[in-house]
Amino acid sequence: MKPLTSVTIEFSPIHLIFGIIALAFSVSSFAQPLSPELKMSPKLQQLMRTAEPEKKLKLIIAVNGEDVPAVIKEYGSVVKKIHVSVSFSFYEITITARDLVSKILMHPDVIFVEDGTRKPIEELQISNLDLSLNKINAVHRKFPQWNGEGLTVSIKENKPDTADIDFKNRFVSTPVSSNTVSSHASIMATMVAGGGNSWHLGKGAAWGSKISSSDFSTLLPDANASYQQYNISVQNHSYGVGLENFYGADAAAYDASSLTNTSLLHIFSSGNSGSSASSTGVYSGIAGAANLTGSFKMAKNIITVGATDSFGIIAVLSSKGPAHDGRIKPDLVAFGEDGSSGAAALVSGVSLMLQQQYKQLNGSLPANSLLKAVLINSADDVGNTGIDFASGYGSLNALNAAKTLQSGRFFSGTVSNAGVQNFTITIPAGIKKVKATIVWNDPPASPNTAKALVNDLDMELIRISTGEIWNPWVLNSFPNTDSLQLPATRKKDSLNNAEQITIDNPVSGNYQIRMKGFYVSASSQNFHIAYQFDSTDVFDWHFPNKNDFIFSAASNTIRWSSSFATGIGVLEYTINNGANWQLINNNINLATGYYKWQSPAIINEAMLRMNIGTNHFVSDTFTISQRTLTGVGFNCPDSFLIYWHKLQGINNYRVYKLGDKYLEPFITTVDSFVVLSKNINP
Repeated sequence: MKPLTSVTIEFSPIHLIFGIIALAFSVSSFAQPLSPELKMSPKLQQLMRTAEPEKKLKLIIAVNGEDVPAVIKEYGSVVKKIHVSVSFSFYEITITARDLVSKILMHPDVIFVEDGTRKPIEELQISNLDLSLNKINAVHRKFPQWNGEGLTVSIKENKPDTADIDFKNRFVSTPVSSNTVSSHASIMATMVAGGGNSWHLGKGAAWGSKISSSDFSTLLPDANASYQQYNISVQNHSYGVGLENFYGADAAAYDASSLTNTSLLHIFSSGNSGSSASSTGVYSGIAGAANLTGSFKMAKNIITVGATDSFGIIAVLSSKGPAHDGRIKPDLVAFGEDGSSGAAALVSGVSLMLQQQYKQLNGSLPANSLLKAVLINSADDVGNTGIDFASGYGSLNALNAAKTLQSGRFFSGTVSNAGVQNFTITIPAGIKKVKATIVWNDPPASPNTAKALVNDLDMELIRISTGEIWNPWVLNSFPNTDSLQLPATRKKDSLNNAEQITIDNPVSGNYQIRMKGFYVSASSQNFHIAYQFDSTDVFDWHFPNKNDFIFSAASNTIRWSSSFATGIGVLEYTINNGANWQLINNNINLATGYYKWQSPAIINEAMLRMNIGTNHFVSDTFTISQRTLTGVGFNCPDSFLIYWHKLQGINNYRVYKLGDKYLEPFITTVDSFVVLSKNINP
């Protein structure tokens, strides 16, 4: 038998121009592709080139609207509905290659067909939890009331261990959860919202939030009703399916989900294929670029997160952009030394903290586009100077994001086609950098489209007194390694639904942020803007603070931020509340933001001090200690004994017990053991 494609599939010349046509798309329906072939994903196209007519294919079919088309109905019991919304529906079906070509692809309501054998793979887990690089511990210190309480996160993958004491009484069972329990899911849930009951390094970013699970065997959003019923405001996606370099129907589905669920933030890991090259798309064959692990990660209204090591250096294996059409991906990076899974989990946890913060300040959850604008705008620049295709807009900075919301440095607006809206900001004196970012939720585009952006907005920053104009930073997306590594330039952006403008050492005064609706397909487009002022001559300690611990006789990474022009500091510590200071290093490079300190072999409270010229910056009081090892002395029918190693110089010990959700103080004793009754302590 001849291959099916040589008999039945005609490659019409019209499909050649499909890649350069920006097809219109509205929330209510997909625009139809110009040829049946282009309704198929690239992988399915490759498969069909050698498929025999009677070959059975497991497929995912996307159709317009909620109703089942007759062409799907005729297959009866072999059809499984896997996702439905007012805009479109997805079905799983196993049919022959012949039927795919002669019936499915020719039907006008069929908008996209995907290989149904794609299997999600958990991205690599990280081996330790460090909340200090991304300033999450600093938010815990300065804003302890914001821990995600009252909110629910969904971990979309396999199911975490619901018996884990770090999730006690905070796991929400739902019908969409997987039946398969995995350690990876438990680790992701711990990083997002662990209670710190098993160990202090098991305390997640949003340790007060509830946790739910969603099975990732279906690579599509959950039903809108499910998000709403269980009050899910963040969904974490730390998985991939291998390199895919196109905008799929799943990407459109996630864009639609973000539009419908206006406070729901979808957060994806970028993948761990950063040194690989795509085999499809315009970036085919370019190693180290355009290697996101899933077409769903091409969505515009989500946050895609890459990984750094504990020093903010981009991980080699962290998947990089651009997206299939040249858009900036990933959006952010965060600590994920062994993979991007943990990086996404940290961004999910911080998002929950920020949502709770905004709700306490404003009475409702923030729009997902506002939260995305705040996270992007508050990020620290890492890797190449400015935005790039490895780090996106920078490394997560939870403290800057919280300060942006606390101070109200954001705007909401709406612009129509060819319309303009202006906002005024006043830049004070002594500012080292001003940064502003706009984000809007763009309507879903047609699957397989060459350019995903539908509505094109433009941002400008204008100095009112002089009329001087600054445009956004734009990267060169030409499919060549040298071009992709070029620094950004200021120009109009016609690819991204996020744009950023920065000015170094701005002149103080009044400035105007001008928004233009260059092209808006509907009556109007909502958007959000976040802005930030970075002052000169500011120093902040980030680790350790009063909630943190330093291990004795060990190498510990201490962290700070400094905007002093002077590049050198003198680092000291004290163990007697400042009566005496001992030198650690008299030639600290302040720009690095960290120092590896070999702490003394003591158990004591301590403080750090950084001296910059005549300025002295003292840290919180923190503890230097080793982990206290415990054991069971006896376990009898009526009682049991727990003991621990006595510590030199320590006279009192506090024992905790697991309460309703978290550890609670139980007893204080001078002994190094306790005997407890089982009747009272079952």
